Amino acid sequence: MKEYLVLFIAVLSLMGCVTPRMIIQKRYPATSAALVSVLVEEPQDAYETLAIISIEAAEGQSGFNSAIQKMKISAASIGADAIVIQGQQIKNSGAVAMPLYGGGVLMVPVNTWTITAKAIQQINQGGAGRTSITGESGIKPEQLSDTIERIKLEDISVTISPNATKLKNSNFLVGPIWSAVDGGKSELHSSQDNPDITIAIQSGFMKAGYVPVERDVIKDILSEMSFQQTGAVSAHDAVRLGEISGAGIIITTSEAMFGVAINRAKDADIRVAVSMKAISVESGEVVALARYYGRIKKGYITGIAQRLGNELSMVTSSTTIKQ
Repeated sequence: MKEYLVLFIAVLSLMGCVTPRMIIQKRYPATSAALVSVLVEEPQDAYETLAIISIEAAEGQSGFNSAIQKMKISAASIGADAIVIQGQQIKNSGAVAMPLYGGGVLMVPVNTWTITAKAIQQINQGGAGRTSITGESGIKPEQLSDTIERIKLEDISVTISPNATKLKNSNFLVGPIWSAVDGGKSELHSSQDNPDITIAIQSGFMKAGYVPVERDVIKDILSEMSFQQTGAVSAHDAVRLGEISGAGIIITTSEAMFGVAINRAKDADIRVAVSMKAISVESGEVVALARYYGRIKKGYITGIAQRLGNELSMVTSSTTIKQ
């Protein structure tokens, strides 16, 4: 199936839909009846992103709606303009039907949810296959969700510490990410576990003029460091991290969603609360904090990172040596 997905991306590239670059994969359970794999195209621009999603055995209205919802949340967080949906034996007992029986691929724009391209895999008994691209319209936007509007930077509040002027360089590292749904226990994830979110954060901070540190350089030391639930870093660990990586800032993110369980297919009633912190590697102090609470909006993770980076850069530009 991967061969057909690669072929489909190549065809989309020729159609001017996307330029293939590095692909990163993230897996998480959609429901007990559906497994969703999200592959995210690394963007040249954070607002020109393609989310590639694979669903296996999503049966019934509940499983279908839950899978759709998780697709949209993932796509919205990174600012995806379109979603490629790859499916096997998709079954839906409700009014909305996704014609992927037997395997197939659909490309759906995030803002309209109207199918614009379909690749049908046809396998014969000899194991050979062929892929064809045809236009099709099948999913009605009003049956799934309202249009997802793009986040505005002014929607995001930022607090800057007076000590932000003491930062020595603009190199940054994406640190731990905490997430919770409907008041449940907050779960800790490394940035490696969330490549799509990590890329979105990096894109936002790079837009503000900051330089990302390659995670592989300090992977071992990060696995030994203990980040507290508040996002604080001990002074000892911060010094070690700074010596090894040359990073001046660690970015930690906490995200909570509300109303997910009771709004299976409606993003309009789902709220997200995000807190993103910039922590000084030298002191372990939080030098900047960005907050957003409201509806899920397109590119909200990248937008929060960009706003945080912009405000921090304005404070440090006259006193910080950019490396």
